[in-house]
Parts: sequence; C-alpha cells; structure tokens
Amino acid sequence: MANHYEADPMLIPELTDSILAHVQAIPPPCPQSRIVPMDGLAPSLPQLPRELIAAIMRHLSPFSDAPKECSFLVSPSYWLQTLLECSLIPWLWDLDTEAILRKEQSKSKGQEWNWELLIRRMAQNDIYESKKVTWAMENVPLGLRNRKRIWGLIQDIFVEEVSARDLEAGP
Repeated sequence: MANHYEADPMLIPELTDSILAHVQAIPPPCPQSRIVPMDGLAPSLPQLPRELIAAIMRHLSPFSDAPKECSFLVSPSYWLQTLLECSLIPWLWDLDTEAILRKEQSKSKGQEWNWELLIRRMAQNDIYESKKVTWAMENVPLGLRNRKRIWGLIQDIFVEEVSARDLEAGP
C-alpha cells in the first residue's frame, strides 16, 4: 500500500468525486434540538443580514479542527458557497465546481445537502492520518492527505513566524 507522504498533493485523481461521495442529505425537518446552543448566539444569528453573517464567517478562515457537530445556524447554501469559493478550506482550490453544482442540483424536492457537515469533516485534522480513520471518511485520497499535511505544516510555520514577529515588536 502506498504511503500518503509519497502521494502527489497537486494532481489528485477523482478529488471532487471522492469528496462528494461523503455529502449527506439533511434529514427533514431540521429539528431545533439539533442546533448547538452557543450562549445566546443561536437565536439571534439567523436574524442578522446575510452580509454581516458573511463577515463573521470570513473570520473563521481557514476552518481547522472545528467541532464535528453541525450548528445549522447558517443555510446549507452558504456552506456550499464557501466550498465553491474555497474560503473556509483554502487547500481545496482545485475542486470541480461544475460537479459540485451538479450534486447540488441532484437533490430531491424538499431535500437539502448537508454541506456544513462535509466542510466540518474536511476541516478535521485526524481524517488525514492514515491510521485514524473516523466517521466514514475512509476513502480520502492519499494525495489529499499529503496536501492537508503539507498545508498544516506551512500554516504552523506561518503562525509561529507571525507570533515571533509580534513578540519582537513588543507592546
């Protein structure tokens, strides 16, 4: 079996298809009991203008090791848009947007795809470790595992560099 350290992180065959295979439908209706309480934020967030929600969500980027549970505070279409724009998961820059849109159009009447769950799962660090396969993401391509590993290393270096620069600058 090939090692993910050796897999090409740039040319990943069937990348989009392997990711779309993990999209699940949201079981109707979305019960309020599934909404994760966040200290009074849950009731007020959906009433905010879309522009303000988008501004808040931009500060989540890049989405990394986010909670695995969906909050359902923003619409599935918002999560789909972030996937298409690579705004929360920037290391998925080469997804086939037409295939994603075809998947979105394939939903049945009254059905919604759970794009939030997909993004939360893709943001988890442990799914890319070959020996730690969790919650049905077992078919993540080796090249994607390697890309996520490299992206994480670069991100760690960037955070350390910024922190060191801030320390040098002082208060």
